Amino acid sequence: MAKDILEAVCSAEQECKTLEAQAKQEAQAQLSEAKREAAELVSRAEQKANDEAQSLFDKAKSDGQAMADAARKSAEKQCEEISLLADKNRKKVIKNAVNYLVG
Repeated sequence: MAKDILEAVCSAEQECKTLEAQAKQEAQAQLSEAKREAAELVSRAEQKANDEAQSLFDKAKSDGQAMADAARKSAEKQCEEISLLADKNRKKVIKNAVNYLVG
């Protein structure tokens, strides 16, 4: 009977060791999977952030180009107006200068 009890204890101890080893393997596998999933999430988050940053940069670039085009057109219009006004007043200015010098 003592032998049977000893064998049962040894068998239970061996079963515990086996279960412990299996649990450690499962925990290690779960840890590896969790690390892989975390790395994947970080990678996706980085890609999303990069995509959003690129989108914002492209929009800012486009908006800046539109503002520069508008400013250029405005400056061209002002130059045309100044040129027309100068052409219109050129004869008068020359005539006044001649009268002043002759005068």
